[in-house]
Amino acid sequence: MNKLIILAGISGAALTSVIAAPAMADDSTSTVIQSNTGNEANVDQTGSLDGASSLIDQSGASNLADVNQSDNGLAGVTPTNTSEIFQTGNGNEAYVIQKDSAQSAYIEQSSDGNFAEVQQGFVNDGSQDTSNNMSRVIQAGGGNNTAYVDQIQADNVESFVEQLGTNQMAMVDQSIVGEHDHSDVDQFGDNQFAEVLQPGDFNDSFVTQTGADNRAHVLQSGNDNYSRIDQGMSGNFARVDQLTDGNMSTVNQVMSTNGTVNVTQ
Repeated sequence: MNKLIILAGISGAALTSVIAAPAMADDSTSTVIQSNTGNEANVDQTGSLDGASSLIDQSGASNLADVNQSDNGLAGVTPTNTSEIFQTGNGNEAYVIQKDSAQSAYIEQSSDGNFAEVQQGFVNDGSQDTSNNMSRVIQAGGGNNTAYVDQIQADNVESFVEQLGTNQMAMVDQSIVGEHDHSDVDQFGDNQFAEVLQPGDFNDSFVTQTGADNRAHVLQSGNDNYSRIDQGMSGNFARVDQLTDGNMSTVNQVMSTNGTVNVTQ
């Protein structure tokens, strides 16, 4: 049985929009809660054979949330993919695309003007395992933050992005057949940039940025690597490339200004 639950409130002349594609699969559930003006929610679960779960809660104004869920019908567990989007701020955009099975996405946007996109899974024919991925994005602080999480060709990876400042950019790419990778990006202050690429397996990356105008780049194409970058003050640059296996790197620029660090392992 497919379930669609809509709780929408419209005040004044503002329009609140909900678009739910007709469901073709059993046991999918979509819940949309709108309690402000000018919000739009789009949910497509037509390709979900095992059933999916989507929750969109828009208590802010002029937000957009778009969820597309499909699976290969092989998991035998319902719901196989889950997505939760909470937009308490205004003027935010959130996109979730889930394929394969056992994907989990959570997006919370409590400030204004944020953008978040999460893509999980690659194929639905069972030819490649791109399942069991998890992404969590929290955008608060001053707003105007951007987060991209790509787990398209990944298997058993997890990503945490927390942006509590203003004009932050986080890009996490775990899509190139990575397995059992972990990425954690925490951004405070203003105008931070973090990029994490994990095409290898069993890698851990931690990036923490405070202050302003810091840049961090991490590439882990080898396996079983550990990288930690801590940046404070302002104007720092750190790049860590871990191309072989079993490496450990720690970069501390908490008390630095306009510092540069390049690490290749």
